[in-house]
Amino acid sequence: MCGHASLIGGTGTITATGPNLIFRDNIQSWYPEGQTGVTYLSWMAFALPPCFGYLLASWLVLQVVFLGPKSLLEIVRRPRGEDAEKAEKMARSIQKARDLLGPMT
Repeated sequence: MCGHASLIGGTGTITATGPNLIFRDNIQSWYPEGQTGVTYLSWMAFALPPCFGYLLASWLVLQVVFLGPKSLLEIVRRPRGEDAEKAEKMARSIQKARDLLGPMT
């Protein structure tokens, strides 16, 4: 599962991994006089949108691997019967605990 974290974190910024830095160094050496446009901000504008896709895909894979494919359906399904009663009891318990905390100061 470390592969998921390194893919997500390693592509988001240009200084995150060695290959990103090597890419930037190569671009700057190939075009020493020219403006390459590869800056920290331009890299993030290019790389962050796919990172969100990687994050979503990683979450889906981990859900299916550890909780099973049915877990994805459970997220959108409304609780019925005994599950609804448990959910209502839990909501009341949480609200009671919040009320016991008193006002925020």
